[in-house]
Amino acid sequence: MVDLASTLAEHNELARIYEPRGKAASTSFSSLEMVGEVKAVVQLRDAAQEQLSMDERNRLSVAYKHTTGRLRTAWRATSEILPSTRNFTIAGLVRRVRTQLKDEILSQCQEVIQLLANQKVTQDEDGVFLLKMRGDYHRYQAEVDGEKAEHQLQAAKAYTEASTLAKEALTPVNSVRLGLSLNHSVFLFEIVGDRTAACLLAREALEQALGALGDADVEGQPEVTLILQLLRDNLTIWRTEDPIDE
Repeated sequence: MVDLASTLAEHNELARIYEPRGKAASTSFSSLEMVGEVKAVVQLRDAAQEQLSMDERNRLSVAYKHTTGRLRTAWRATSEILPSTRNFTIAGLVRRVRTQLKDEILSQCQEVIQLLANQKVTQDEDGVFLLKMRGDYHRYQAEVDGEKAEHQLQAAKAYTEASTLAKEALTPVNSVRLGLSLNHSVFLFEIVGDRTAACLLAREALEQALGALGDADVEGQPEVTLILQLLRDNLTIWRTEDPIDE
């Protein structure tokens, strides 16, 4: 008789096997296979009314990051090509591809949001991670959908709730908290169009993290170092467009 534990173990192991190849080639067959396995894990956990483990949540994030990221990159490429396309026929083809990509992005993002729907928001890093993912995928929907108001509202709600929880439960140099601040500030800049709020949020996260570095060991945490650099880079770019008083 096959039990829940053995079935979960099988899907998790298959997802783990597919993961390295997915990182190497996000357009590969292995990325789609990884998505299939992590979906099965989430559905089994939901059926048993159980929370995802840390490894399972990370694989869920990685799997959809690859597939959705590929679609978003392609959508952005068509958006950049279209204004300079003077041939009427080619422009029509580009618009058609862009619409197809938009529909795929909206569908895949909604799939992720539904997969997360039954996961309980706990008062710890797992809860922040979950809310951040919800915010991210609503943001991706708002990015491509002309009717973005509802997506924007849901993204703002998730990011705000996640930020409140992160300040209560996580240190300023926690990678999940920093990643949330990075993505939330990008949302404010790109989707909401509020440069001032985006800069203030990014600057606050950066300053708090740098202030806490003396109390935390970030050696061997390249993700933290990378996020701090991305926050710096964004601030440099955004301030040139909308200077913030120091």
